[in-house]
This record gives sequence, structure tokens and C-alpha cells, in this order.
Amino acid sequence: MVSATVFDWLYNAGRWTWHDPDGYNFISGPLADLTLLGGGYAILRRHNCHAKGCWRIGRHLVAGTTYVVCHKHNPEPSPTAEQIQAAHAAHRDAMQEARATAVATVHDVTKVAHEVAADVHEVAEDVHEAESSGHKRPPDGEQRE
Repeated sequence: MVSATVFDWLYNAGRWTWHDPDGYNFISGPLADLTLLGGGYAILRRHNCHAKGCWRIGRHLVAGTTYVVCHKHNPEPSPTAEQIQAAHAAHRDAMQEARATAVATVHDVTKVAHEVAADVHEVAEDVHEAESSGHKRPPDGEQRE
């Protein structure tokens, strides 16, 4: 009788694909369930705590290692709300100082660029005046008298 029960089970399991030539019933039924269970197992094995016997989700990296541990096995204490606020304020102040430094640098560079442009303009005017007054520039390598 056991063989009849096993045969009936195999027959009914295989019947899923016989009634549907495209295999939709099999793909959306037992295959989808196996995929979900396998994906859940893979995620659990990949992301669980590395402490032996612990099934918690590991989210904390242990400094200097490749271990990922849960909050219970994390060797570093959790920061307090005051520490988080202080770190945020320090970061915000550093960003404001960096912005102010960048603005000052851009201002200085712009000022120097304007000075260079004014110097170039003055030299161009001097050259234009010298050429219009009849003085020719000596060829390269010769000295003026």
C-alpha cells in the first residue's frame, strides 16, 4: 500500500504540468514556494550574526575584521542621543567652515584674475600707443638704443 501512496503523490505532483502546457501552474505554485524559501534561507545565512549559535540579524561591522554581528554581540557600546547630537553639530560646523573657506578662496582667485586682466589691458594699450606713435619694436634679439 505504501507504493500506491507514493505513486499517487508523484502522479498528482506531475499532473500540474500535464494540464498546463506552458507550466504556469508549476512555476506559480511549488516552484515559487521553493524559490521564496531558498531566498529566505540565503538571506538569513548571509546576514545573520557571526557569533556561533546566534540567529539575530547582523548589522554591525567589528573594526579590524570582516565579522558582522548583532547588537547583542557588538563590542562597541551604542552612542547616546547626546553623542549623536554632538557629532552632528561638529559635522555641521566643519561644513560651514569649509564653505566659508571655499568662498574666500574663490573671492581671492577672482581678485587676482581681475588684476591680471587689468595688467594685460595696460600692456596692450602701451603696445598700441607705441605702434601708433611710429616707434617700431626692434626685431627679436636686438637691443633698443
